[in-house]
Amino acid sequence: MVIVIAGIKRSASTACFNMVRLVCEASGEEVHTWGNAYQIKDGINIIKVHPFNKKLYNKADYIFTTDRKDEDILKSLERFSGGGNPKRLKKMRKNLELWERKSNKLHYNHIVNSPLKCIEYIAEVLGVDVDCKAILKEFEAIKPPKKGYDPETFLF
Repeated sequence: MVIVIAGIKRSASTACFNMVRLVCEASGEEVHTWGNAYQIKDGINIIKVHPFNKKLYNKADYIFTTDRKDEDILKSLERFSGGGNPKRLKKMRKNLELWERKSNKLHYNHIVNSPLKCIEYIAEVLGVDVDCKAILKEFEAIKPPKKGYDPETFLF
């Protein structure tokens, strides 16, 4: 199975990735996680990307996209990386529109304010029977590493 997580940067795509990852892990299936450099293996493959990839789009069994208001994305990009470029955001939005043709969309505000509902939605879409409240506790326990990059959570 191939599950793609695609969203504009700073739109909670990493949070969505972790929700999907935890739901899939709780299902008892073997789970593999990937970024842009992916290799499809047996089991569940969760691939987190930003740019549109037609080959991956066609392989995907499920696509989850994330979105956020443009002004909030630009402010977050400015705080996080020192540069909120409206032209770059326009390109990212075009990429997102391509993914969204067959996606399950989660909005930033829902992920942040109603994570349990998002986890329940993900489990429903994937057709898995899991303890969503236990997954929420695991999700809320995820913290960014003090330095560097965490290959499990994709946080840095």
